[in-house]
Amino acid sequence: MKASVVIPSYNSEKTIAFTLNSILKSDFPKSQFEVIVVDDGSTDSTRNVVKKFREAILIQQKHKGPAAARNLGARKAKAGIIAFLDSDCTPEKKWLKIMVKEMMDSKTAAVYGSLVDGEKNIYSKAIHFDWAHSLNPKMKKEERILATSANFCIRKKIFEELKGFDEEVLWTEDTALSIKLKNKNYRIVFLPEAKTKHFHKIKNLKNFLSHRFEHGLGEAYVNLKYNDPFSWSFLFRKNFYEMLLLLPVLFVVSFSFVLWKNLRYSPEVILYVPLLFLGRIYWSAGVIEGVKKFSEEKNK
Repeated sequence: MKASVVIPSYNSEKTIAFTLNSILKSDFPKSQFEVIVVDDGSTDSTRNVVKKFREAILIQQKHKGPAAARNLGARKAKAGIIAFLDSDCTPEKKWLKIMVKEMMDSKTAAVYGSLVDGEKNIYSKAIHFDWAHSLNPKMKKEERILATSANFCIRKKIFEELKGFDEEVLWTEDTALSIKLKNKNYRIVFLPEAKTKHFHKIKNLKNFLSHRFEHGLGEAYVNLKYNDPFSWSFLFRKNFYEMLLLLPVLFVVSFSFVLWKNLRYSPEVILYVPLLFLGRIYWSAGVIEGVKKFSEEKNK
């Protein structure tokens, strides 16, 4: 067996069947991969939906979050290569083949693919412009620093060496793992042709702003905890008042970066500037909350 596909799932009754149907229709030899779904204490009918797929291995745990679910799935994985996929994603048929082929290079520790907006409403589109600005399928294949756990592949041995995803991080555990990979000088490759559609649960303005706040919190917490040397982490401060003073600079730098990354491949981003601007305000508020969270935990 060459690959284990691990899918964390929480209250995913509306999407998990599409995810499983997609991966099970892969053009990768079925005898060469397994599919593991880790149910994170769902309160809906997710488990019943998964049980209809005989090819899928269902593992259950109490609600601990996606990082814990991914780690449990990785521990149960039989293959030396683990591919992580979210329960609201539908990969293309060639997705797994592309990922595993790149992993045949012994120098490569991890790879990740591109994301395409599946919902196609203004809020999910804005999320992809903001959060997934570096995951555009129009971009070129290259070595990168940060990966996304929604479409990610890593060697099990290295995953175990790094102790997997940080279960204390709620929203940006993939950023934390990426930092650990790069701090060890491991090679991470972005594969734009390894596409998956992402059906975000972003249906309205409230969902959108909550997402931006949570990711601002997560990014600040991870940057401070792991001393990320690869992004604009020099603008993050552990001191709350220093962070308040630097926040306008961080806002301008990060917002400008998002626009710059998108303009080359998706010029229609200009139409979303007001929404992105508002989202960046909430992201900044999340950053402040992340600094507070880090300081409180450090002082315990």
